[in-house]
Amino acid sequence: LTNTAEGTIGGTPVSGSHDFSTVSKAACASVSGRVYVDRNNNGLYNTGVGALTDDLNLTGIAVSMSCTNPVVGPLAASTTASGYLFSNIDPGASCAITETQPAQYADGIGNPSNGIAIVSVPPGGSTDNNFGEIVGAVSGLVFNETTSARISGQTINLTGLDASGSAL
Repeated sequence: LTNTAEGTIGGTPVSGSHDFSTVSKAACASVSGRVYVDRNNNGLYNTGVGALTDDLNLTGIAVSMSCTNPVVGPLAASTTASGYLFSNIDPGASCAITETQPAQYADGIGNPSNGIAIVSVPPGGSTDNNFGEIVGAVSGLVFNETTSARISGQTINLTGLDASGSAL
């Protein structure tokens, strides 16, 4: 793109042109992460440890992101087996990522607020913006306190509230 201008300055004719093809926009960055079952609730996405301890990706979970400086969004994504990805984000943008809490799960210790703030997206992008979820479990046994012998065939009634505040 070339811009040509003609005019006068102080009565002297002037003209000139500028080639704008050398003006380029900064490379865009991306923001990514995952929503996963944090089996050991350590706040880290673990893989390669073992089949029973590897964390599991949750799919179909809604994740949204809005940015300022410049204003972008809100953008929406849904998690896949490999996580979520927001692309074409300007480096330096300040972004807020929000996860819709998946039913049947509670927040893990890694990100208990369902939100992640990125103060300034780095030029290379921002990865590992993860939301770890946990599942509840109740286990135990009935035993004789005097002899410590197990007593089988007993019914246990659980009362109280689940992680979302609903009655059990």
